[in-house]
Amino acid sequence: MSNRAFEALTDLLSSLSIFTWGVADISGLHPLSAEYPKALSVLVSYTPAFQIYSEEEYHCLLEAIGVQTDVATSTISDFFQSARVKHHCIPQGGQDPKTLLATFPHKLAAVRAGLGWIGKSSLLVTQQHGPRVRLATLLIDFNLPCSEPVTTSKCGECMICVEACPYDCIKGINWYPGMLRDDLLDAHVCSSKRESFRSTIGHKHECGLCLLACPFGSGTGKTTIKKAG
Repeated sequence: MSNRAFEALTDLLSSLSIFTWGVADISGLHPLSAEYPKALSVLVSYTPAFQIYSEEEYHCLLEAIGVQTDVATSTISDFFQSARVKHHCIPQGGQDPKTLLATFPHKLAAVRAGLGWIGKSSLLVTQQHGPRVRLATLLIDFNLPCSEPVTTSKCGECMICVEACPYDCIKGINWYPGMLRDDLLDAHVCSSKRESFRSTIGHKHECGLCLLACPFGSGTGKTTIKKAG
């Protein structure tokens, strides 16, 4: 990629005005980094319009945000293809059903790209939007300038997400780099409890009460939390 092509990439990313992005150096931090040492992390933020929790509205909102994120990922991938930059798009889903871990953790790229830290809920938390974001990641084999990684949690003594969880899955521990997800969250209980709603609502319950309750971000105070189930 030439300097002109890099400028074109920057212009493209800037034109996606609803998105925030950063470039991460992931060298040595994941098996895929041997082939793709850098990662482009992209996020789109959202603020629910409802005042009392609505599973139907929240589900529809997340589906719409997912479509926007996929369109952005495809647009960036097309650019890399035309610029002959070797890259790999990490899918939005695709978790291993036993471990509930993805092929590559989007949060790793986002933290290394300086976009936020991992909250007590094990979700990425951003200063501007809190955890109300959808992440996308494109692994790349090209020496793009990287952002400064985030290495400390800003959650402090706050326990709002812990108290909001209807299933007591969040352990209330502050994150640090290299920490395992299971040290922060019982992901299997969280998943199984939400999966139990499928027979009645037709899909896994979105819940999201922990991220909707988080005081960080522009959505603060706009949603009244009502526990699911």
